[in-house]
Amino acid sequence: SHGTDTGSGVKAHQEINQKKFRERWAAVLDAQHLPPGEQLLHARDRTAGRKTILVVDRYMPQPDIDAGSRSIVCIMRELQAMGLAVKFCPTSLWRDPIYTRQLQQEGIEVFYGEDYDFADWVHQFADILDYVFVNRPEAAQECLKAVRANSRAKLLFYGHDLHYLRLQSQYELTRDEDLLREAAKFKALEESVWRASDVIYYPSASETAAVQALLPHARAHTLPLFVFDEQEPAVGLAARQRQQFAFVAGFGHAPNIDAAVWLVREILPRVKERVPDVQLLLVGSKPTDEVKALAGPGVQVTGYVSDEALLAYYRSLGVAVAPMRFGAGVKGKVIEALHHGLPLVTTSVGMQGLEGLDQVIPVSDDAQVIADAIVRLMQDDDFWRAVARGGREYADARFSRAALRQVLSQDIAR
Repeated sequence: SHGTDTGSGVKAHQEINQKKFRERWAAVLDAQHLPPGEQLLHARDRTAGRKTILVVDRYMPQPDIDAGSRSIVCIMRELQAMGLAVKFCPTSLWRDPIYTRQLQQEGIEVFYGEDYDFADWVHQFADILDYVFVNRPEAAQECLKAVRANSRAKLLFYGHDLHYLRLQSQYELTRDEDLLREAAKFKALEESVWRASDVIYYPSASETAAVQALLPHARAHTLPLFVFDEQEPAVGLAARQRQQFAFVAGFGHAPNIDAAVWLVREILPRVKERVPDVQLLLVGSKPTDEVKALAGPGVQVTGYVSDEALLAYYRSLGVAVAPMRFGAGVKGKVIEALHHGLPLVTTSVGMQGLEGLDQVIPVSDDAQVIADAIVRLMQDDDFWRAVARGGREYADARFSRAALRQVLSQDIAR
């Protein structure tokens, strides 16, 4: 507002005061700031001296909708707590109007938009990019080459589950030959991603072992799927609706659709024989038409529920069930029920990656045995309390922030 001439008038004070400012704030400027025009990514969010990690996934995490998203958010929060500058990029480049804002409010910079080019961004900020944490093989395939060609960042791959094993187990149930072809395609993709990565993570020890069996020299670790920051007070039987049980899941996922159908058609009738007034809730987002058609007398399909509403269910239900017949990886729905102190009945697929869980909760692949366990939990108070306590202790011992950090800090330095 005073022109460009610093030789006279008010403008002359600019150069004088600039020197005074530099002298007064020398220690702060030297310790926390960078020379003009350098390392703009660090300069604009004041992260000089901190390592930067870019997290990549197919879409914006929606932690109240699916377990994979909740896992990613838990990991990003812990990376922040470890002192890293965390950035996030969805390969879809779509700006979710709700969830993008949530990440930004937590101090995580999000990259999105049609004009954004992943390879160009990696090249532009290669000098300060220390780690790239890629989720799922499809997203990894899209960005692996760009990372290797444009930066020296350590590449960390988090698979969430072994896609090819999930498809193979679905084939065993359906005998659909297309699933075998799809499984072979994913196995080739997953193996190629492993070979291109510096570190490989899976939430199940059996999946980590599968990686190491194929690549004995790979750095592969088992990463806790969730962490629980606080342990809520246990809710006793007095506050429970004993004859109400639920299957909590995202119902746009093939294993969960199959489980819901099997539950309603094969397990529920066996429960009703002994508990005529029983109520089943199918709780979760994206129910397909097939799942919606299961609603009827004694069966409610809720659709999406907020975290607050889901917590209310966990605190009022009598029993949870996770009747998975195929799938892979650790099931978030199982861990959540255990953490909330809600007795759970599941299958051998439902307890995948959770070694020893069958010692504390009922586990069976037989519809009648599952129905018997549900009925017993509704009618036997001592059994209910024992299963609730054992499941909660199991989850909280294995899914803590300390457990997550112990794994991440092996390959990610602050």
